[in-house]
Amino acid sequence: MAATTESAWLLPPQILENSPSRADAVREEDEKTYRRRTAIFMERAGEFLKFPRLTIATAQVFFHRFYALQSFKKYKRFEIAVTCLFLSGKVEEHPRKLESVICMCHQLWNKHSAPTLKSDTAEYEAMRQTILKCERVLLHTIAFDLCVKHPYKNLIDTVKLLHQSSLIGDKIKKEFAQNALNFLNDSMRTSLCLQYDPQKIASAAIYLATVYLEQIDMSKSSSATEKWKKHLKISPDELSSICSQIMEVYDQTLNVDTATDPQGAKMRMMHSKLVSSGVIPPQDPRVRRGVSASSALSGGESDREGSKRAGLSAAETDDDEPAAKRTRP
Repeated sequence: MAATTESAWLLPPQILENSPSRADAVREEDEKTYRRRTAIFMERAGEFLKFPRLTIATAQVFFHRFYALQSFKKYKRFEIAVTCLFLSGKVEEHPRKLESVICMCHQLWNKHSAPTLKSDTAEYEAMRQTILKCERVLLHTIAFDLCVKHPYKNLIDTVKLLHQSSLIGDKIKKEFAQNALNFLNDSMRTSLCLQYDPQKIASAAIYLATVYLEQIDMSKSSSATEKWKKHLKISPDELSSICSQIMEVYDQTLNVDTATDPQGAKMRMMHSKLVSSGVIPPQDPRVRRGVSASSALSGGESDREGSKRAGLSAAETDDDEPAAKRTRP
């Protein structure tokens, strides 16, 4: 959809830092975790519902907007996630029956451990009424603003320009674009859509793809790097902030054992390059809380089985238990 009021949803840092959840004593780190885990859940549910990627992304934007103005303590994120998926399907003209959305989401949220929800049960009817009520709350919270401008077109257009400028070769173009898209998809697990213009997020995703695929050392000054920077149109501070937040998505899941997870080791190397070039801070925020950067990068929750970057995929669906390691696509 074309966006006419997109700038209204670029919120000042103080608004996000002093969110309703924070007023309800929800820590910043916990809020980030809720956003990340629920966004992963929405990805999986959207895939099972056969939603196009754009429809899933719109649902995730609705979710992030809602919790910028409402508290995680007041509204259950499962119910809001289901509502966002249902509403997004209608907004993006890929509607699904409410029954299908509820039953699929219920099954995934419970990790297939609970009996399938039947539409002729009291439990289903109670859930249906809850989602319909949540839809009204969601619409009022976001002021019926259903316009969302996504970074996907910006990314595709910029990759085309880079290719036309001979900065990306024919052989690597498809792989490069896919990796940039993967980083862009993973940015939806953060609140970046509330902080930066879509063009900036797309530029940062492209930058991360150059580092991941070792296309060019952007920290070194040359005519080629100057051409790259000209096309990306992003300031160093913006690049640092966006890349840092995207990389936080992977912090707890990177495995440095090259024998068992070579892609995890590749991501760790990428992290090191970003640090050495000054793009992201030298320390993970968890270091200040007594957790070493190495442990933060080499174990913990399993967050990366959503996007299809080889060897980096996962999904968590609740607060208390990390998802089991799944077979990689």
